[in-house]
Amino acid sequence: MPNTITLGEVVRVVRGVLREGLSIRDFRSVLEAIGDSAPRSKDTAFLVEQVRRRFARQITSRLSDANGTVHALTLDRAAEDNLRKALGQTDGEASLALELATAKRFISTLEAHASGLAAGGHPTVLITPPDLRRPLYEFASRFVPELWVITARELVPGTQVEPVGTLDLSPAPWSKAA
Repeated sequence: MPNTITLGEVVRVVRGVLREGLSIRDFRSVLEAIGDSAPRSKDTAFLVEQVRRRFARQITSRLSDANGTVHALTLDRAAEDNLRKALGQTDGEASLALELATAKRFISTLEAHASGLAAGGHPTVLITPPDLRRPLYEFASRFVPELWVITARELVPGTQVEPVGTLDLSPAPWSKAA
């Protein structure tokens, strides 16, 4: 691995993993994921995603209830399309650039669902497609601090997922267009 990636790049990946609330106790898996993936790309965001995929068991155990079920929010198809259209680049990384009215709707809906999940004793989990996971996490975790944005790949195969709500970005029929 020394010829593949620098110590500074490894540290950036570890920081990214810790920032998302994952334990690096299994440091061997972190290094294996980095070692396996670094020849394809040294991009920190890419390497963090690869480590997260290796940590499917940890993510699943943190987010599932006593019955092994993950209670999660999902995005409707139109919301996914709108979020993809709002993707941009900031410092070389994908980021969301939502219109103000859309961002406010999204955050208020997410906060309302988060309150309901917390009242039921469940973590706030949003399952997204892989291309939207990181930008959505970067955007929404500022407003909903205990938010987990995951992809289906980050759950152990066979994990039961119970949808508890769908996030819709369309304006309410009575609101005025901006």
